[in-house]
Amino acid sequence: MPVIIISSDSYLTGREIAESVAGALGYGFLGREILSEVAEKYGISEAKLTKALDDGPSFLLRSSKLRDRYLAYLQEATLSRLLEDNMVCQGLAAHLYVLGVSHVLRVRILADAERQAKQLAAQQGVSINKAKKLLDRRKTVNRRWSMDAFHLDESDPSHYDLVISLSQIDSEEAVKIIKETAGYPRFK
Repeated sequence: MPVIIISSDSYLTGREIAESVAGALGYGFLGREILSEVAEKYGISEAKLTKALDDGPSFLLRSSKLRDRYLAYLQEATLSRLLEDNMVCQGLAAHLYVLGVSHVLRVRILADAERQAKQLAAQQGVSINKAKKLLDRRKTVNRRWSMDAFHLDESDPSHYDLVISLSQIDSEEAVKIIKETAGYPRFK
């Protein structure tokens, strides 16, 4: 049965679409809520797991070995949940470590950059140009993080079965496209 892994350059946009896809297909949803389970199981703070997922290498994590250990904990929990099939996964970097599984549909959502910049500018009280620079910086950090942690560039479209840009397509249409693609015999 299909597993859909959704990655996005905007966590909130990706989550919104992933939850909509899960609801439309009647699939389970696997997101960052699993962090509390992993933290409890391994006796570490949820904040450290979140930091391992969100931040590039830093002195706060003390070493990449510690970050790698936290990521291994997350991978173990994520992979065991994905064995249930009929799942939509988002926000756990699974697109970088669930590789070569025939029934996994890997989707990349590209948020509308203009809309994203306007929202960020309004939230932080900065100019649109400053917001665009902040977004570009975040994309660079994410790319470096994926290269450092998994030796894959998450922005490379060749790592995905489907890439959807929301600059011309609305979220509802993206959900329909993903739902239709998940129905292909290849992903059964």
